Amino acid sequence: MSQDLARWVADLPTRHPVSGHTLNAEELAAERIERSEFAQKLEYFWRHRLPQTVELRDNTFVARPTFLGELPALTCDFSHVSVLSLTGHDALGIPAHFLECFSGVQHLELRNMALGRIPTAITDMPALSFLMLSRCGVVLGAEGQKLLASLTRLKMLDLFDNPLGVAPDISALKSLTFIDFSNTDIDR
Repeated sequence: MSQDLARWVADLPTRHPVSGHTLNAEELAAERIERSEFAQKLEYFWRHRLPQTVELRDNTFVARPTFLGELPALTCDFSHVSVLSLTGHDALGIPAHFLECFSGVQHLELRNMALGRIPTAITDMPALSFLMLSRCGVVLGAEGQKLLASLTRLKMLDLFDNPLGVAPDISALKSLTFIDFSNTDIDR
């Protein structure tokens, strides 16, 4: 994991992902610091998971990353995490190799991220019962509909403030007790 994170910290974007402007030396230095801090937090969390003592294990990872680009693509196991909550901004994406490490997540909150679609990695989270993708630019196509329909354990689905375009088909989601599709550009 240390190598993955060190490589990711060093691989700074040279341009802003949304505006396209070239980052100056000061902005690059700030990016490096912000990425280093996130990497340290993630590595500290992973190293202190205490696998032999389940009741003492911290199973919640919450972060508000401010760097540009994408979260790191990881190859380590975070399956002990049951709650993953990330609040970002419109110039921050999540590669599949990040989310795939969190296969034990029951409660996934992604806010203000540059997703564009429902992440396919959620289908590898069999215990997922709470899904919040608020303000993530999600447009719902046929693949997104299929992904949602496969999440039959969902009790809560929050797609607030995404340009979905079409209403999600939730007929297969019999366990749902809460939905939020407000501000999603759907008419029914």
